[in-house]
Amino acid sequence: SVSDPDDPEGEAQADEAAWVLFADAPLELTENDAEAFDGELWVVGGLTADATVSDDVVVYDPATDTWREGPALPEPVHHARLVATDENLVLVGGYRTLAFDAVDDVWVLDDDGDGWVPGPPLPAARGAGGAAWDGQRIVFGGGMDADGALAADVFALTSLDGEWERIGELWIARDHLDATSDGAGTVWFLAGRQMALTANLGVVDLLIDDTIDDIGELPTPRGGVAAFYS
Repeated sequence: SVSDPDDPEGEAQADEAAWVLFADAPLELTENDAEAFDGELWVVGGLTADATVSDDVVVYDPATDTWREGPALPEPVHHARLVATDENLVLVGGYRTLAFDAVDDVWVLDDDGDGWVPGPPLPAARGAGGAAWDGQRIVFGGGMDADGALAADVFALTSLDGEWERIGELWIARDHLDATSDGAGTVWFLAGRQMALTANLGVVDLLIDDTIDDIGELPTPRGGVAAFYS
């Protein structure tokens, strides 16, 4: 975990918390992504139990412990990254097929919440990267490119009316990492792997403004991770 220095008891509180089972999701999916947005949890894309690439979107309402069907994606995708900004829900990159053909697609949930519209495409195709909203911009780093090579680039998008810019690179190129932010300009890129399931990494990169630093290792190497800031 990434601890808050102003909340030294946070770890102890987490240890005392208990897991509670809520309503089952209506679909069995893997290699998808999820994000909290407007009081609900949105789950998008992924692979089904029979390894079909999905365009499904399902939405969980924690207030009623119920699921509903959301607007289907324009294209099936897996290993994409879903990011909630202050006003928008944005899906970035991913793979279109089981051939792991990375795409540069960016899709934005429309104002009515019942469809997806194109956003500014990534500068290059990427799948299985990490992305987060830092309070001012969407940042995306790592992943695999259209040729199946590992990438270290970090891109940033300040406005959905603008274009992505490359602001630097991770210390180690990798995929299956995740990113999280405090929403106030700081982003952590955590763990990941270098293609093989046996090549997990524990590295953590810290992004502040346009500066990226290697700040050490997690206690254990992890690939296919999820991260959040609290």
